[in-house]
Amino acid sequence: MKILLVEDNPGDARLMQEMLKEADATHLELSFAESLAETLKAVQENPFDIILLDLALPDSLGIDTLKKVHAQAPSVPVVVLSGFDDEAFAAKAVDAGARGYLNKNSVDIDLLEHTIKGAVKPKG
Repeated sequence: MKILLVEDNPGDARLMQEMLKEADATHLELSFAESLAETLKAVQENPFDIILLDLALPDSLGIDTLKKVHAQAPSVPVVVLSGFDDEAFAAKAVDAGARGYLNKNSVDIDLLEHTIKGAVKPKG
């Protein structure tokens, strides 16, 4: 599985990377982006199975970040990563095209793995 992790906080990126490796190290190819510009370039140049997207980036903030990524790669499922546990915001993210929402402060390996598997399953 080819995953693009979009995260500008090195600590959060390292934590997600460790959880992903522990969840399924043998079937995982992880790429990183730290800004919206890097993300858009990466999805233009490479096929990904899923994007894990922080919405607070140096060059973009909020739901607009998701909309821009979704416009560039409409067929790639996106799971939003946030430092906030906000159900209303999570619902907005899903309405805007996200296939899932994870609170970075409370995610564990099982939840991460379950969310990714659910996101990459075809809708229907």
